[in-house]
Amino acid sequence: MSEELSILDNISIVLVEPQHPGNIGSVARAMVNMGLSKLIVTGNCNLDDLQCRAMATKAAYKIIETTCRAEDLRTAIEPFGVAIAMSRRHGKARIQDFEPRQAAQHTVALAEDNQVAFVFGREDSGLSFEEINYCHYLCTIPSEKIVGSLNLGQAVMIMAYELRIASKDPFASRKARLAGSKTLEGMYDHMKRLYLEIGFLDPANPEWIMQGLRRIYGRLELEEREVAILRGILSDTDWYLDHVAKIGKRDGLENRS
Repeated sequence: MSEELSILDNISIVLVEPQHPGNIGSVARAMVNMGLSKLIVTGNCNLDDLQCRAMATKAAYKIIETTCRAEDLRTAIEPFGVAIAMSRRHGKARIQDFEPRQAAQHTVALAEDNQVAFVFGREDSGLSFEEINYCHYLCTIPSEKIVGSLNLGQAVMIMAYELRIASKDPFASRKARLAGSKTLEGMYDHMKRLYLEIGFLDPANPEWIMQGLRRIYGRLELEEREVAILRGILSDTDWYLDHVAKIGKRDGLENRS
């Protein structure tokens, strides 16, 4: 297997709750044209629909037949070290963003030792802000504002083309294996629990600061060992707080006796 194919084999397309079977077929056709083969779909869209098969054409039947199903986006990207949200949504708390060529160059350098997912949203509403926050990066395809939204198959084709071109770069630097999304989400959940307990987060709106923390740690591209170190700090802090609370409770009882 060539280096190009080995890199592309580590890149998956994730479709979040697609609404039209024909669009899934178009995505599969775009993928097979550009050498991608792994498709993950959340939601209940019918992959056996005749329109899906017609748009895929026979060349992409294998992609349709081997498509993985996932309950939701968070579950879908758990095994991935890198997840890129494809979206036009912007906001003050957004994660680091790229255009397709930049995203392709950056992620191909990671795909040698990491599983990479490109996440595409619903045809009518795209990805929610919460779903974007599950991803490490944001990628936006520049288009005219008057008709800014692209057909799902078109969007996948643009990104798949850039990935194919980037995969041919013999000088693309390779990077270490990164922590998977499941590992990172576990760390963020742990942070949120601890920081709520010590009063660092506002209980009425904890996500405001958590989004900032996701951006900070996302830019660092943490490895599994590094996440383990951070989780160790969080766990020791948990133990210390629990230990201090028990001592305080004991001293309080002794002072009353």
